[in-house]
Amino acid sequence: MPDTAAKIIARLSKKADSITDAIERRQMLVDRAVAKAEKDLFSLLIADLSGRLVFRDGKIENSPYNLALLARIDAVFEVFSREVLRSVLPEFTQGLFAVLAMTGELYTGMDAPEVLAALSRDNATIRAAIGIDDAGNIVRGSVLWEVSTAAQVRNDVKMVVLRSIRSGATLREFTDTLRGYVTGTPQATGRLRTFYRTYAYDLFNQVQEAKNEQFRRGLNLQWFLYVGDVILDSREFCKKKANRIFAVAEADAEWPKDPDLIGKDSGVPYTPRIDRGRWNCRHRIRYITEEMAEQIDPAKVARIKKRYG
Repeated sequence: MPDTAAKIIARLSKKADSITDAIERRQMLVDRAVAKAEKDLFSLLIADLSGRLVFRDGKIENSPYNLALLARIDAVFEVFSREVLRSVLPEFTQGLFAVLAMTGELYTGMDAPEVLAALSRDNATIRAAIGIDDAGNIVRGSVLWEVSTAAQVRNDVKMVVLRSIRSGATLREFTDTLRGYVTGTPQATGRLRTFYRTYAYDLFNQVQEAKNEQFRRGLNLQWFLYVGDVILDSREFCKKKANRIFAVAEADAEWPKDPDLIGKDSGVPYTPRIDRGRWNCRHRIRYITEEMAEQIDPAKVARIKKRYG
């Protein structure tokens, strides 16, 4: 690769890499808050259930009464969501919008200051997509609602409690099992943190790429650089693409068919330039002009233009 191309890639990658770093810092802050919330969740659950469960011969009785107590978990989670998780949400949403603001910095210097300013201010589509209304409230059933209620974690906790009832666990066994599952052990991360690490990190990235797409459309950019380092656990899908240029039409047509794309059988729809290498992907899309693309890889540009027009 010519030095000029390498220098262009390094320059274009710098700001995109700063967004990745910012997302990881925000994720760390959320992670700390959620670790504290896990302890609160365990305290609420054990306080509510331990005094209600019926024991026989020192073991939880596998009875209709005890099984009916699974419904209490819904009530506990309602309190937990309202009094604990909602305090985590401001940190989370502030992080989302801070990342959106950084996205506009990728395109500073392009000869369209008025367009850039308008695009930077316009977050209406993003707000609707994640579930924040005009008054700043979380919309029931939205993506943020799922984050704020942790419904997946609620269902998983029910299964843990159900297994303890079915197996006739002692109070000590029940307490230790529930504590380990909710707050974590030396060998495993707590369930709430696992949920947030996956869900939150992906949401940060998808929101950023959705905003990125908004800039692309506004500036009519048809080429991009796939930004990010290749590390030990990078996916094959990303290794092949890192620091290479692509046309929008090329990625949209070819990436879904890439043999190294994970999750094809998951049933989860794939949007190439939003999802990239899929779950927890650290690589970024950096849209560029055709002139920049030609400076980096003129042969690739000529080949793709011939194929896609």
